[in-house]
Amino acid sequence: MPAGFLRWGRITITGAGGFTTRRKDDVERGLGAELVRREHLRMSLNLRYDNGRSDGDSPELAGMGDIKRTVRARLSLRWNVDDNWQFTSGLSVDTLNRVGGVLVDATLVRQWQVAPKTIWRVGVGLTAASDRYMQAWHGVTPEQAARTGYPVFMVPEGL
Repeated sequence: MPAGFLRWGRITITGAGGFTTRRKDDVERGLGAELVRREHLRMSLNLRYDNGRSDGDSPELAGMGDIKRTVRARLSLRWNVDDNWQFTSGLSVDTLNRVGGVLVDATLVRQWQVAPKTIWRVGVGLTAASDRYMQAWHGVTPEQAARTGYPVFMVPEGL
């Protein structure tokens, strides 16, 4: 994956590669704008390319059809409660109204500095998805079942 990071004031452009910045939580992938930047609070809006999925990606997906590529917009919030606690949340939508649907997530992380260059982090997170997202990525429609032999699996929104 290509990696890179460019920041101009509150605007960032970053690639999907793993070592884009020193800390993964510094930025989100794609084109981003920091809407709010306070000492302990950041809010940003990002656009990123979602590559979708091809039914040729693995033998198990053969006959399932492709999930179309799209552009996702993500509104995110990061609150550094103090030096040890951090809360993040986000709302991501498929801006082209393809099969991507909506995702909402929240994470709470606690960290401990155990040595001068060693930090332990423990976190808990929750992600909720709309029925469109769940059906596209995890469900099997009657048409897909007829092509693949998988049982029909209609998925509602969920966690």
